[in-house]
Amino acid sequence: EEVSDGLKASTFASDKTTIGILNEAFGHKRMSEITRRDIQLFVNDYAKTHAASTSRRLASRLYAILRWAEEDGVLEAVPPIVRVPKVSKKRQKFYTLAEMRTLIRSSTGTTKVLLMLLSETGCRIGEAMALQGKHVDVAAGVLRIEQNVFGTVVDVPKTNSSVRNISITPTLAQALASVRSTPTAFVFRRDNEPLTA
Repeated sequence: EEVSDGLKASTFASDKTTIGILNEAFGHKRMSEITRRDIQLFVNDYAKTHAASTSRRLASRLYAILRWAEEDGVLEAVPPIVRVPKVSKKRQKFYTLAEMRTLIRSSTGTTKVLLMLLSETGCRIGEAMALQGKHVDVAAGVLRIEQNVFGTVVDVPKTNSSVRNISITPTLAQALASVRSTPTAFVFRRDNEPLTA
């Protein structure tokens, strides 16, 4: 928690899950008892039922913890690095233009506008859900992405380059104008999910 303090909400949640998995696997041992073989067996077993990228992330986080322990004098030396599974690049599934048109035509209200937005701009769902009325310039046909939402927490986007202006069509601008209320109101907010900064 000390190390994760100040991180984005999504990173903190991911770290918490990772620490839980590592604690379950190694929490019964003292850090000085964790061997390279223990880590290798853990990575191998985990990779059998989970994505290679997740196994790599867990190994990376474990080594970071062990290095911090070494720096703090809790551990004499970090075990040698283990072999981690290679991440295979799978072709991502996507909706065709015809499929997106069908989805949009069969939707109504804010759902329809959200699908139009995601389809036209390619923005992340968290970015879309964090949009406020002030981020939509209908006259100029510009959408400003400057925040993201994770769960119910509004934060800055994933990276600095994610803060950007996107040109949008008059059709999308008008659709967004039809569902926004005030400059500070969230365009796609649901009443039972209040957002906090």
